[in-house]
Amino acid sequence: MGAGDRPGLRGPQRPCGGVRRLAADLGRLGWTHPGVARFLAGVSLEALDASRGLVPRALRDIQAGRAAGRFTLTDAEIALGAVAGGLLGLLRLRERHPERVDEASVDQLAEACLRLLGVPASEAARLVASSLSPVGAVRR
Repeated sequence: MGAGDRPGLRGPQRPCGGVRRLAADLGRLGWTHPGVARFLAGVSLEALDASRGLVPRALRDIQAGRAAGRFTLTDAEIALGAVAGGLLGLLRLRERHPERVDEASVDQLAEACLRLLGVPASEAARLVASSLSPVGAVRR
C-alpha cells in the first residue's frame, strides 16, 4: 500500500492523504527510528535526489494533487522541497531538543504542509485530526 493508497481516501482526497501520511510518518521517525531520523537530518535536502522510496512517491502524490485541483502550487518539485524542508527541520529539532517536539508538533507540521500545498485551512485541520496510527504502530 503506497503513501496515498489509504482506505477511505479516494479520488481527489488521495493526494492529501499521501502528503499527510508522509508528514506523519517522517515526523515520527524521531521516536520510531531515531537512527534513520539522525541520518535524514544529516543528509538534509540531498535526500530529495533519491530515485526510490518516499521521495518519488511524495512527488507523484503532489503531482496527482495538482492535477486533481487539490494543490495550488504550480511546480511539484518546489512543493516537495518546501514540504521536505519543514520535515527535515522538525527531525533536526527533535534530535537536538527532543523535549520541544511531540506528536502535536508533527500534526501541526502536517497541517501546515497541506495548507502550503493549497488545501483550505479547515480541510487541512480535518484531515490531520482524522485517525492515524499511534507513534509505536508506524509501519516498518
